[in-house]
Amino acid sequence: MDVTCYVITLRSRPLLLEQFMRRWNRADGRAITPVYAEADHNPVRSCYDTHHRLLTKTHEPIAVFEEDAVFSAAFTLDVQVPDTEGGPPAIAYLGGQHLLPPVPLTPGWVQPRRINRTHGYLALRPQLLADGLRAHTHAHVDDALDALDVPRVALARFTVGQAAGLSSINGHVYRTDRFWND
Repeated sequence: MDVTCYVITLRSRPLLLEQFMRRWNRADGRAITPVYAEADHNPVRSCYDTHHRLLTKTHEPIAVFEEDAVFSAAFTLDVQVPDTEGGPPAIAYLGGQHLLPPVPLTPGWVQPRRINRTHGYLALRPQLLADGLRAHTHAHVDDALDALDVPRVALARFTVGQAAGLSSINGHVYRTDRFWND
């Protein structure tokens, strides 16, 4: 899929961006633009604001990753995203954690019912996502995206996960990369 790619990062943690770029160059290598979070004092709010700001800037599909995203060997952006019963999806999750079992859709794709830990997604209708996020300004961006009444799909096996190390959001240190596929 021909999309412009972005990575959301913190200015205060340049090493995380450097590590992400090494992982990205091994996984895909196409141009990717860093988008810097505005403030580091409230990471949840800063993350939300940065996703929202990015989604409002375009009407074209984009790929969005967070700086601690990690990619499986199966990762590709050259995917054929299926339509849903509700029409073309607004978002295609490439990574995350299903909190409720998803509904099978087509080979390789499911419809998520409740999802979080989104470290990579295709914003196929970014303005629809941005408009919807305006109603959820109090929430973590994963919860806000999940609350939107928009068509959505997810890979049946996630190819984007969270890299081992310090989480910018919750401050936990994870010892291994996590994909939440099982």
